[in-house]
Amino acid sequence: MKMRARTLELLRRLVEIKSPSGEEDEILGFISDHIERSGFKIVEEKYGVIVRGANENFWVVTHVDTVNTNYKFCFDGYYAYGTGVCDAKGSVAAILMALDALNEKSAPRGEKHAEECDEKSDLNMSIALLRDEEGEGTGSEEFARRSRGSDCGNSGDGRNDDLILSCGGDDECEVRGREEDGRREGNKGEREKGEKEKEREKERETERRRGRRRNKKNGNMRAVVMEPTSLRVADAHLGSLEVLLRVYGMSAHGSTPEMGVNAIEEMFRILKDLRELHPCFLQCIRGGSDLYAVPERCEARLEFRLKPSESASSLKKALIEVISSRCIVVIDGEYVRGTDARGEVVCHVDILDETDGFRIEGVAREALEFAIHSTGMTVEYCEMPSWTDALNLHEFGWDVAVWGPGELWRCHTPSERISLDEIAHATRILIALNELCVQVEK
Repeated sequence: MKMRARTLELLRRLVEIKSPSGEEDEILGFISDHIERSGFKIVEEKYGVIVRGANENFWVVTHVDTVNTNYKFCFDGYYAYGTGVCDAKGSVAAILMALDALNEKSAPRGEKHAEECDEKSDLNMSIALLRDEEGEGTGSEEFARRSRGSDCGNSGDGRNDDLILSCGGDDECEVRGREEDGRREGNKGEREKGEKEKEREKERETERRRGRRRNKKNGNMRAVVMEPTSLRVADAHLGSLEVLLRVYGMSAHGSTPEMGVNAIEEMFRILKDLRELHPCFLQCIRGGSDLYAVPERCEARLEFRLKPSESASSLKKALIEVISSRCIVVIDGEYVRGTDARGEVVCHVDILDETDGFRIEGVAREALEFAIHSTGMTVEYCEMPSWTDALNLHEFGWDVAVWGPGELWRCHTPSERISLDEIAHATRILIALNELCVQVEK
């Protein structure tokens, strides 16, 4: 079967397996079977599937989950369409095609031969295919916490190396390693330990969402995170401040609007002020009803995208100042401050994400650029404006690059698409990167 036809069939199978965040088991099973048929050993973890290469400090990472839509797969002769075809199943297809090529380049591997040889002898880079990027990002967070050089996941001796986030206060957190016995008995002491672990996990989630985790250097770990960039290399990753605003006014009969406080109109005033503070993207807004009454509640979700030079924490403080000049502010359930002459307008502010951006410069990017050059392609650059798993890896001190096939702006829409040519280019670049990994300093 020709390479193009094989790529198309593989992409079709990947897209036709529905894999919204939280429902990735089937697609991970399909991917695992494909990799094992190529003669490479996989390790199944709760956060995804990993394939260890000779260099366990250099990884190619992408995600297998999608947003929860159901756009059918189709192909027009050049572009393939469907949910997740670009974000990021096109990248998954490129990785699997690269592994197939490495398998075909080596001596034929039957089942007997696979038992007699080193499964990763032709694989220099390591690979991680992760869950939950489109959801809460727990796949890459867990992967980053558990990855420390060659000690990634199970160490093979019946013990697991885990990383526990210990919070010493609002502004001080540190990550410290702790070995946990792989055999847990259900006695009282272990149950209490399990409850403490749940409490720590809740603390970790809070710290992750608010971006207060201290950047813990994680050795020389490097990764190329595959996301749609039209095969351009991201030289910067934008940060994000994502907030949910809920404005409460006072209802009144529709014929006497002067007796109430219209929450929708108050929300419009707040949004106008915030856009003067910093450009933002309004994701959704809800309020009002078909009742003939003044709306007493309005909800809006918006995102501020931040350059690497901008601070999410500073913008949050400025945002609260702006809102508190118009009404009473309650942030994350606690009263902060604010005045309202009538005492009738309250705005609840929930911080959904608070992450600083960063410049992308390091060995991972240099290796990727070299691999692109070696295939005869020209290196072009862009910024990555969307949240990706690279942010979680960066928080844990990884040196990351962001790059991959497909047009980001079309993702999550009915027009999401990817060309087979881009997947083929990405496959060749991954093969070149694999060859280069033996030269990358560990």
